[in-house]
Amino acid sequence: MSKSEWISYFGAGDIFKRFEELFLPHRPHYSESEIDQALKKRIAVKSKKK
Repeated sequence: MSKSEWISYFGAGDIFKRFEELFLPHRPHYSESEIDQALKKRIAVKSKKK
């Protein structure tokens, strides 16, 4: 899934803000696949909570 697909899926909302808070201060260079993997993990966690 591309970054633009994630943005449209989440409405460009707070998931990317959270992601930037978590990773940008100490990891300015991350790959799109790392983002995809981390977001997939978060979705799995969120869907388990339901």
